[in-house]
Amino acid sequence: MALQLGNNAETNTARNITRGERNGKCVSLAFTCFLLIFLLFPFQTSKALLLLETDTLWDGAAPELAISSIILNGQDLRSDAVVAFSGPGKETYIDLAEFTQALGLELSEHENHYLIETPIGFATLAPHVLRQLDGRAMVELSVLGRHLASDVVFDASEYAVQVDVPWPLDEPVPSAEIVRPSGAAESDIDAPTASVSFVRTEYLQRFENGSDTSSIVSDVGGSLFDGYWQVRVRDYLENDPCIEVYIWLQSGRQHRFLLGNQTVGLDPLLQGFEFTGAQAAWTNRPISLFTDSVQAEQIITNQNGSIRTFTGQGPPGGRAELRIEGVPVASTIIALDGRFEFRDVELPSGNIVNVEAWLFERGSEGVPADVLDFSGYATNRVLPAGTFLLQSGAGVDGNLIEDSRGGLDATGFVSGRYAPWDEVTFNTAYQHVQGRDAALTGASVSLGSLGFISGQIAHADGEQAWRVEAENRQRHWFWRGFAQSQPDGWFDRTGDLDDVFAELGYRFNDQWQLSLVGRDFSSADDDFEYLLPALQWRPSQSLLLIARPDFDGDYTGQAYWRVDKDNSINAFANQDESSVQWLNRVNGRDTLMVQVLDRDNLGQRISTVYRRAPGGLRSLGWGLGVLFGEGELGYLAQADYEFIPGLRARAEAFRDPFSGVFGVAETVVSLSVVANFNIAGGRISRGSFRRELLDRGNISGAIDVPDAFDDRFDLAGVAVMVNNQVRTRTEDGGRFTIPFLDPGIYRVRLDLDGLPLELRPKQDGFWVEVAAGSASFVRFDTDVLLGFAGQIRDEQGCPLVAQSVDILSQQGELISQVKTSDFGYYRVDNLAPDTYRLRLSAEPENQRDVVLTNDFQFNQDLISGQLQHCEPQS
Repeated sequence: MALQLGNNAETNTARNITRGERNGKCVSLAFTCFLLIFLLFPFQTSKALLLLETDTLWDGAAPELAISSIILNGQDLRSDAVVAFSGPGKETYIDLAEFTQALGLELSEHENHYLIETPIGFATLAPHVLRQLDGRAMVELSVLGRHLASDVVFDASEYAVQVDVPWPLDEPVPSAEIVRPSGAAESDIDAPTASVSFVRTEYLQRFENGSDTSSIVSDVGGSLFDGYWQVRVRDYLENDPCIEVYIWLQSGRQHRFLLGNQTVGLDPLLQGFEFTGAQAAWTNRPISLFTDSVQAEQIITNQNGSIRTFTGQGPPGGRAELRIEGVPVASTIIALDGRFEFRDVELPSGNIVNVEAWLFERGSEGVPADVLDFSGYATNRVLPAGTFLLQSGAGVDGNLIEDSRGGLDATGFVSGRYAPWDEVTFNTAYQHVQGRDAALTGASVSLGSLGFISGQIAHADGEQAWRVEAENRQRHWFWRGFAQSQPDGWFDRTGDLDDVFAELGYRFNDQWQLSLVGRDFSSADDDFEYLLPALQWRPSQSLLLIARPDFDGDYTGQAYWRVDKDNSINAFANQDESSVQWLNRVNGRDTLMVQVLDRDNLGQRISTVYRRAPGGLRSLGWGLGVLFGEGELGYLAQADYEFIPGLRARAEAFRDPFSGVFGVAETVVSLSVVANFNIAGGRISRGSFRRELLDRGNISGAIDVPDAFDDRFDLAGVAVMVNNQVRTRTEDGGRFTIPFLDPGIYRVRLDLDGLPLELRPKQDGFWVEVAAGSASFVRFDTDVLLGFAGQIRDEQGCPLVAQSVDILSQQGELISQVKTSDFGYYRVDNLAPDTYRLRLSAEPENQRDVVLTNDFQFNQDLISGQLQHCEPQS
């Protein structure tokens, strides 16, 4: 039976059978079919009752189709939808229209995007996340769940799509509160076509050992035509500034084009190189599939690249340490806005290599405040069947702007990946760098339950190098390993390199994990082999113990114990040092840290540091600490302050006793300033710069009040909504930034409940276009609306009830008319600052002027010539 759209009789019959809308004949037929299937295929009773067929091919093969029921928050909706299974992991896709109809959500189209209205906001599905199947729009369950902030999974045991949504089921969709695009509505605010949209500058000055060093690193970028540009300049002040990175990038549906300077690394077996020229990437699938997780200086995602850049967030002023297979290879100071970066790191042995960033608070060595895992997995290299992915470049090796030699060598490269089947992907690469030709070929294969294996072999200068990797992760068993060999002289290497690594482990449950780790390593500098156990034990949710060998076989032990919500104890030990740290969160802003650190070559140090985190804009953060070790007394004093959103400074004095073991301890004084701004509409707001070449844009904006009221209102804290979801709140001066948005058109408006009562936006919301690499600007102009109130009474103080009161302009035009209450009071609202005339309707000559400037005016009374009879007022 072929799957068709519309009112196909066979398809509707299939739906009716599965929905229970059967007559007696259908019941009999279904029972007979079920009995035959059960007898012939006794081990497949979890399959759908009725399987469908289609002539549509996805990646060269027809997906498996079935009809599945939908269970919402544990309740069977008695609704079905067509599901499709396709891809290397048999990903599950569902008919979007049938899914939304079953959940009672409204689905519409706008600018080729699908829009889903939910009780908590507006979800937008871009065209590239959808697959067409005989006229149906199909979406993968995990993608759908991510956009709806819900859990959407396929339960094979129930043969149902299980949906867990965060909104209450008994509340209908508040359709009146959800903005609906009107057909093919164009944007009210277009994205800039040429702009400087962000500037991030980091200044560091350091006084140490009688020397003074200073540096400035600036990143600038924005939109240009239908792409975006970035430039990075590093200046050590004593020398000429260096332009390190300069690129222009443009993305289409299936391609990316980059012009400029970058560091390129195609594979760990090949030589990485600095490159200036043109690069292009093309695929026969949406290019966004290969760009959503790119790292800095990657045109497309390359988890197998030999040169990688790692960025992240950590404690400002602290230290980030990059570790590869447990060995520290680089360290950097974390910037004031929490960013750190390790540039152009050459990975020694492929994707399975363990890459981590250990983050330390200032003055707290040994025990990391956090550990970020940057390890890649080789399974990411398997593509869906029929997929091509090509990357190429032509130019020169080196920095064309900065290289003073001139005459740089011509350089070119090309790499490609192709998947003839879902389980197999072939890859090849060629590069010509510094007059040296090198080529590589390989394959990556998914073996199903047996895991994954890949291998590459490379040729250069008449020599040959190779690498093989394997990996598998099951519910209990897991293993990973690789073997590689590089000959003496391989890309100027000294001596042969042979490295074999393997780990085989078993997860008993959520508490226990045991594995065997082995390595046989040989190079010109080192030679060792070992086979040792590794253990991870979590006896409770608050305690974790880890022991495993590092790169060369020495054990590293870690313990993390969360005593209660405010206290934690962490410990770390390896061959060279040991440390234990107690951290107490005194309150929301204050922490107390006590640490004992023992290093073999330096001795023991005890430190106590009290920190207060900044409480927001123009709130001082500070830290004070005492450090004692080896007869030397040290200290830590630091302060940081944010002047305006995006501009932050930090000063620190640090005297470490360890620096004085072989002499007098030195004091290090440092000053750092980070200015990180978005620029749009001639305004600056808090910046959102990211070095990763992601096709994302920003919306910046501000609430504007009339000039005479600039200092009258507090405009901070107003919620800004994007597609009816709160995405940020305004900061000082009513400015705001909404970062990291996919290109498209969004509805942006203010939550009026957060505005001062006297303010009213002239326009409720805007359709705003967002383009990659740029910031679109939204200005909410407001009117100041005031009012006045008073009492109408006679000469003896008796109130006039139900009397009409006129409000006129200075020109005598009637603006409004109100009636007095049972006590003679009246009130008029929503008036712009101006002069008004108050008049008693029954006595036109009885009037007075009321001047509204900054505030609501009370006690604007009138005395009537009419006499009322009332009780004497006390």
